[in-house]
Amino acid sequence: MAQTAPAAAANAAASATRQYQIASGPLGLTLTQIAQQSGQAIAVDPELVRGRQAPAISGNLTAAEAMRQALGDGNGDLQLQQTGNGTLTLRRNEAATGSAAAGSLPAISVSSARENEKANGPVGGYVARRSASSTKTDTSILETPQAISVITREEIRDRGVNGIDEALAYTAGVMAAGYGNDPRTDWLLVRGFKPTRFLDGLALPTGSYATESRFEPYGLERVEVLKGPSSGLYGQVPPGGMVNMISKRPTDEPLHEIEVQVGTYGQKQIGLDLGGPVNDDKTALYRLTAQVRDSNAQVDQVKDKRYFIAPSITLRPSADTDITFLARFQKADTNGIGAASFLPASGTRDANPYGQISQHINTGEPGYDYYRKDMSSIGYTLEHRFNDTLSFRQNLRYSQINLDHSAVYGCGLAADQRTLNRCLFPVSEKSSGVTLDNQLEAKLVTGAVSHTVLVGADYSDQKDDYSSAFASTAFGGVPTLDIFNPVYGATVVTPAVSNHTVSKQRQFGLYLQDQMKLDQWVLTASAREDWVRSTTDNILTPASSTAQSDQAFSGRVGLNYVFASGISPYIAYSRSFQANAGVDYLNSALKPTTANQTEVGVKYQPPGSTDLITLAMYELKQNNTVTSDPLFRQRQLGATRVRGVELEGKTSPLPGLRLSASYAYTNSRILASANPTEVDRPIPLVPKQQATVGADYVIQSGALARLGFGGTARYVGNHVGYNKLDSSETAGYLLFDASMRYTIERWTLQLNVMNLFDKRYVASCDDLNSCYYGNARTANLTARYEW
Repeated sequence: MAQTAPAAAANAAASATRQYQIASGPLGLTLTQIAQQSGQAIAVDPELVRGRQAPAISGNLTAAEAMRQALGDGNGDLQLQQTGNGTLTLRRNEAATGSAAAGSLPAISVSSARENEKANGPVGGYVARRSASSTKTDTSILETPQAISVITREEIRDRGVNGIDEALAYTAGVMAAGYGNDPRTDWLLVRGFKPTRFLDGLALPTGSYATESRFEPYGLERVEVLKGPSSGLYGQVPPGGMVNMISKRPTDEPLHEIEVQVGTYGQKQIGLDLGGPVNDDKTALYRLTAQVRDSNAQVDQVKDKRYFIAPSITLRPSADTDITFLARFQKADTNGIGAASFLPASGTRDANPYGQISQHINTGEPGYDYYRKDMSSIGYTLEHRFNDTLSFRQNLRYSQINLDHSAVYGCGLAADQRTLNRCLFPVSEKSSGVTLDNQLEAKLVTGAVSHTVLVGADYSDQKDDYSSAFASTAFGGVPTLDIFNPVYGATVVTPAVSNHTVSKQRQFGLYLQDQMKLDQWVLTASAREDWVRSTTDNILTPASSTAQSDQAFSGRVGLNYVFASGISPYIAYSRSFQANAGVDYLNSALKPTTANQTEVGVKYQPPGSTDLITLAMYELKQNNTVTSDPLFRQRQLGATRVRGVELEGKTSPLPGLRLSASYAYTNSRILASANPTEVDRPIPLVPKQQATVGADYVIQSGALARLGFGGTARYVGNHVGYNKLDSSETAGYLLFDASMRYTIERWTLQLNVMNLFDKRYVASCDDLNSCYYGNARTANLTARYEW
């Protein structure tokens, strides 16, 4: 009988040789290194290898030969077996132990990583092979006709990141931390547009300030950036794309981790990650992830306190049914607004007769400023497999965000070039919503073509209660500040609420997708229809309340050809839309903003390797953009075009060595606007060129074995601000990051430094009154214990 493709691939992987140089150490760690270097996955039961040691491994070996070397002479009670499908299994040696019952003890199985990796599950290393963000099905990245970047949990951990913006700082086409150090939020742009944020495939609540929440990377399994219009499956998504964060979930095997971190600005942080089966037959699993941070910030007298906890449990009532309940709570308690303190261009970007303004200056009032935000959610993911052909999935989540924020900030220098006028913008917001996504997936065959058909219906019901006020030096209530000799303690008068709206939006969408395979061709086509109902109630002036209904069609079609060598060229066309609540100055309802994109690219991932190289070229056009004319009247005449090239690569050419690089060329232009001064300008805060290059190496043998170190250089080019009357550009900058770590048995000690040489730079300037320093040097020391 001929072998199936997976079995043939597994046998090929098992028989392939690799050059191994692994120092002696714990058996479990050695087996994990063999699995990583051989391109195979390994599941280790801790009880089977606990306390065992492995000798050094050296030579050009197959995975089986390397494992036999690892067993050495001191593990005679363990026996390595190879089955017909290429699976390597490590079992108790019954003859050696003299116990027939030993055959039922836990086993270690080694199989192809491509077979074991799941789209929403753990990844061994920095390179994912599968993702569900682009298709809502478990799909190989090589078969996805769209640019997608995946930041894995291992990379997040090794880089020691504490924010989503830090996690995406090396990603092509992403502008991260464009407003510098801000403990309140993760500022992001993807292909020139603010991305929609998703958690586990469901959109997070939308609002004025609520959407800019700072998520804890410690609670995530991976972060995925889906680039370009994606409304064909998700409905309202901006043209640049979306960021999908995948939560850590319960595990089949026991998992225990505690880590402590200390760092710059008095940072103290502790994290806990526990998981595993609740019962022997593994029909109930659990996961508990928690983190507490107490820290100051880059700006003087600004705190950064965060609290996070995420419990989850998986139940398996039958072999064909899984349901996972996911909950999370996150609290931010800080004061001030970090480096986004609205500094003047004079003294930061431009020269000032009194010198350079400190990058640690607080333009607010430390005794008055506050920022308190609570985020909570609860929901579940359900999957039921009727048979090998048909399966059903349902995802549901209720989310709520409460925000109370008031902080003084700078709003322009006086003529003396040192007296800073200040403003106050108190905000209170409550945003909540329910999202539900139902999916029916069928795997069919028609002649020589295999199909993965997805039929879905989703629904969201969102509510946002938003109120704000405004005060400034010019109108009284906010005293000035000497920017070069600040004295705090002034009395700040909180103004009365001047804007209070309650917005509600309900969206219902139907979508259909077919992934068709013929030999090495993969055609992906999706179509979706959305119905959106929006209302905005003005609490202070009810007569200006509005209501409107929109209906929109969106979709995507993409074609891949996947060569056996792992090269996959593709071409795709996609559309997106976003509803616009409200009316223009003629009292006409605003139409949805639409966009379309053509993208061509190629992906390369050699079979059995941990490498991935992607190249994408695209043209993106947005229409019906809402803009303001010179009289500040709202009009819908905007059009924007973005043309770009993105290159990303991650490779491991030698054992222990990882190389990475990215490059993005983004040519953006505003084609039409109600304001003539905007036309032919680039999109604000979008550099024409960005690049990163990095390396990480773990010593494989000798006295320094398991010592790892690495570094990354990242460049962000010049970019313009939002003020169309200010033609000045913010200069680009080149930064260096470094890391070092050492693992011994169950302990890992690591040091991560961002902006190694403490370069002072301006991240961006909106206008002459609003500039923002970038992140100064930060150093974090982490101790992690796993058992």
